[in-house]
Amino acid sequence: MTEPAVPSFHDGYLTSIAVGDKCATLGFTRSDGAQFELDLLGVEALQIEDFRQGNIVYELEIVSGRDPASYDNTRALERLFIPPHPSAEACYHEASAAFRARQVEKIKNGEALLVIVSPSYGADLAAYCASVRLRALLPDRLPEGAK
Repeated sequence: MTEPAVPSFHDGYLTSIAVGDKCATLGFTRSDGAQFELDLLGVEALQIEDFRQGNIVYELEIVSGRDPASYDNTRALERLFIPPHPSAEACYHEASAAFRARQVEKIKNGEALLVIVSPSYGADLAAYCASVRLRALLPDRLPEGAK
């Protein structure tokens, strides 16, 4: 699987999140008023910090089919798959590092995706999942006055 094409959500809003069994749905409103839902399927890990009313998106990034080696991606993976405490025995650190390396390989091979919502304000989200599906909501589901 390669990275799916997604429109820019810069200066738009993360308006909702619904979490189910191995799935999550993120609601987005772009700055032009268009609304979307991003379904995360086969979720293995999801972590969100600072969710607020009025979450402004800086960037939505979906990484698959390439090495997620950037600083932000590495930080996201560490948030999702927390390493052991520094004082833990070496065997735990080795097992954790091997596990994260396997997860990175799945991203590189296109077997998994890393989803990151970087905020300008509010929600900072990271998720590791099998696939995503982006859906534009029908105009009749848009709030009154939105385009």
